[in-house]
Amino acid sequence: MWHLAKQDDSCISTTSNKYMLLNNLNDSTRLKLSNAAVKNRKSTVAKVKKHRVVLIGDSHIKRCSEKISNLLDDSYNVTGITKPNAKLEAITSPIDVNVDIYTTDGLIISGGTVDVARNETNNGLRHLTHFLKRTSSTSVIILDVPHRFDLVNSSCVNKETIVYNRKLQKIVKTSNHVQIQTMSRDRPCYTKHEMRMNL
Repeated sequence: MWHLAKQDDSCISTTSNKYMLLNNLNDSTRLKLSNAAVKNRKSTVAKVKKHRVVLIGDSHIKRCSEKISNLLDDSYNVTGITKPNAKLEAITSPIDVNVDIYTTDGLIISGGTVDVARNETNNGLRHLTHFLKRTSSTSVIILDVPHRFDLVNSSCVNKETIVYNRKLQKIVKTSNHVQIQTMSRDRPCYTKHEMRMNL
């Protein structure tokens, strides 16, 4: 091979530095090019936005955010806010400054058990209706009030639960961004004490 290359110099191609053209650029042109590269990098970083899901509710959603986070992939950021023994008024009131619930992609609300037990369902539903009007740009899932297995079926609390869930269905029909998830009515799905979901 060496012998052939020495005899025929026309076979050897000339090479040039591909960065040679950039040597004649002035500083202002280089600054414009670097700013364009930074903007391009920022736009690609902005495209990798995480979806935000927020859970707000009474003690029935305890540890649910961790379970949901494990079920979803890494493109979701799940936050859970538990307010034990809280009425719907407290659950739907403005919450932690670090969590802006009005700009989340998904919102899950669980509440109303205290309102039903205290015979204040209309007050709780009024607060929930106002809250749903404020979250019209967010997809909302509302969990209905579960049946109380520690009480007999004919108890006033269980009858009020049925009334509350029926009124909740009527409220949700008027909102396009809201869905109801019915809690399981099977006894094995609940703990023996405190009547929480058996997760």
